[in-house]
Amino acid sequence: MTEKTEADRRRLLFVVVIASFTTPLMIAPVAVGVPAMAGALHVSTVTATWIMTIFFVASAVFVLPFGRLADVIGRRRVFASGLALCVLTSSLAAFADSVLLLLVARSLQGIAAAMLYSTTNALVAAGFPPARRGAAIGINVTAIYLGLTAGPLVGGWVIEQFGWQSVFLCPVPLALVSLLLSMVWLTDDEHSTASTRFDYAGGVLFGIAIIALLVGFSWLPGAQGWGLVALGLAVAAVFVLVETRQPAPVLEVSLFLHNRTFLYSCSSAFLSYASMFTVTYLVSLYLQSVTGTGASRSGLILMIQPLMMTLLSPVAGRLSDRVEPRTIASIGMAVMFVGFVVLSGLELSSSLLRCGIGVGLIGVGFALFSSPNINAIMGSVERRQFSVATATVAVTRLVGQSFGMGLITVVFALALGPLALSSVPVARLNAAIGSCFLVAGAMCAAGMFASLARGPRAGTD
Repeated sequence: MTEKTEADRRRLLFVVVIASFTTPLMIAPVAVGVPAMAGALHVSTVTATWIMTIFFVASAVFVLPFGRLADVIGRRRVFASGLALCVLTSSLAAFADSVLLLLVARSLQGIAAAMLYSTTNALVAAGFPPARRGAAIGINVTAIYLGLTAGPLVGGWVIEQFGWQSVFLCPVPLALVSLLLSMVWLTDDEHSTASTRFDYAGGVLFGIAIIALLVGFSWLPGAQGWGLVALGLAVAAVFVLVETRQPAPVLEVSLFLHNRTFLYSCSSAFLSYASMFTVTYLVSLYLQSVTGTGASRSGLILMIQPLMMTLLSPVAGRLSDRVEPRTIASIGMAVMFVGFVVLSGLELSSSLLRCGIGVGLIGVGFALFSSPNINAIMGSVERRQFSVATATVAVTRLVGQSFGMGLITVVFALALGPLALSSVPVARLNAAIGSCFLVAGAMCAAGMFASLARGPRAGTD
């Protein structure tokens, strides 16, 4: 492997950061336009939610197989292919004139996102030495949060100016720039030559398990939801057994069995994403349905979280190069726990300042957790496993987010029963929201202990 120069590293990071900023533009702006899409295409609210859901399902199904493929044929190839597919599928979605064509385009967009999810951090980890890896990962993570923060604002403006179809074109210009620069600046990286065989059986089993789990979580607490979750867990167990016997598996189970840092880092990541993903929904529900706060003011309060994550992620990443990553990540989980405790105590008469403090603490905590945790994961595996490790983190994020939303759906069902939201007494709704915040806080506490249990840094570079 040829050692990269400083100029090479800067160019690589620049290309990857553009791609990482682009990926949320396939998600956040679209979410703003879903109501308009439902009206224009004359579909139900349930069908309209699949415009978002099918993207996440496709991403989760394909991210791990693409991680394995990237480690076999080279990360740059999969990365560039993902950018090209992003341009094509985003353009297809913009010209969709039926909900069926739009859902097909969105599923293909999800596949493009999976190709990027599985390679961005892997490219950064491979391009930077261990002593500087955390800082680079922190910058890359910041780009993602910037995209998530800017996405709704960009989406709203584009829809008002040009209509809902145009929102799908938001990622196209930057994806094209990143694609062209990757072809000029990035070189073919080293890749595994141990086996070029692809584990098709593992890929199919993984896809079935992920689809069953994600759809099952979204259908909880209904009987069909529990049935799909049970099916997903059963297929996942079969998947693990199959992977232990594969010479070139989609998922190297040994990473979990023999790598303590990897196991507990992924476990804490799962719990952090499961808890953090509930914030937007729960806080929005509290502000608008309990206190009667307007949507615009609620949006401003919710922006505190991604703002804190954007500001602190590069600092946390750089700090994790100097201080034990598990220490910073564990402190981050503890801060998230405090934030959820603050939110759990909100009452009908609580000030917006208290709500903003709770949201801000969760943003600070997640920023302290995320970059150091990724740095710890990438530092615990061999270079040939970087893409699979990156893809595994993406899977834990996607499944964790769905699990978190499914869990609070169950809490709401137990606390409120079958009552429609409009008919629930405000005090009872507030108590149920507080219970959900406590459940999310409990996941943060468990994540903190998992983070501490990973042990000290043990790099493999």
